Amino acid sequence: MIKIGAILGGLVAGVIGGAVWAGISYGTGYEIGWIAWGIGALVGAGVLMGSSRAGGPANGVLAVIISVLAILGGKYAVVELFLNNLVGDAESLGDEEAARLKNDEYVISHIADKVADEFVAQGRDLQWPPGVDPREMDSEADYPPEVWAEAASRWHAKSESD
Repeated sequence: MIKIGAILGGLVAGVIGGAVWAGISYGTGYEIGWIAWGIGALVGAGVLMGSSRAGGPANGVLAVIISVLAILGGKYAVVELFLNNLVGDAESLGDEEAARLKNDEYVISHIADKVADEFVAQGRDLQWPPGVDPREMDSEADYPPEVWAEAASRWHAKSESD
């Protein structure tokens, strides 16, 4: 039987481990795999200490579940930190650049890049507008009409949560 102390000990260790994961990942820009092992060890120790040193398979399963949740929580925190930083950067840009980053057309152009790759892989012959630089395509006028139509369709089919 799992003791409440084991759950609390594991959760405290998991929160600490997840915070360490997030801090190191955000600070370095890398996810370092051995930190996950450290989180597992830390959570295992927390569960063991909270259960008055009574081991067993139930405590092991508990430690694994809390460890995985701590790692996922750390990853989520890193993504949130990066996104908040990105939004802050976008807000500090000039009005024109910030509007472009938040504009549907800009997002659709990224989808259109993937659609164009898919169409080429399918062997479709695409008629690109004359004088288009592939490194600077970011508006409807830069893409073949069928590519833009498919990309816009995919964008508008997404829900708010997507």
